[in-house]
Amino acid sequence: MGAGTIPIKEGTLDEDIIDKLPGDLKKIAELIGVENTMKIVDHWGGSYISIPSCLNLKRDVNIAEACKLYDSGGYTIRNLALRFRVSGRTMATWLKKGQKKTIEPKEGHGVLPRTGDQ
Repeated sequence: MGAGTIPIKEGTLDEDIIDKLPGDLKKIAELIGVENTMKIVDHWGGSYISIPSCLNLKRDVNIAEACKLYDSGGYTIRNLALRFRVSGRTMATWLKKGQKKTIEPKEGHGVLPRTGDQ
């Protein structure tokens, strides 16, 4: 998409370049560096791009990690819920999704059944 590489004088400090960048490009350069920012500008300069938050991907990674920890036997649902900053019910749902089967809590693990669920 871009028209070519943006020329930068040799010896120019990154801080000098960052100060001249407009808007969000300044924040991007501070995060990933000037060289990588210029690659983005070269490729997508002049275009409007939207960067997704990838919440589903992040959640899937967390579910996989929680299942791994739970299966190790060293963590309860409550421990994992606190570690991943979710409720116990959400953690139980994550574990069910991650294991694709009903959770069979180990001795001393899991949550207590609610009244009327017995």
